[in-house]
Amino acid sequence: QRGELVAKWWGTLILPLSKGEEEHKIEGGKK
Repeated sequence: QRGELVAKWWGTLILPLSKGEEEHKIEGGKK
């Protein structure tokens, strides 16, 4: 049960960051 909580926490923390990096790379490529 604790593992699931950690997994959810990592998912909410890492996924938005990885998406932001991808968007940043795309924006940088346009420039």
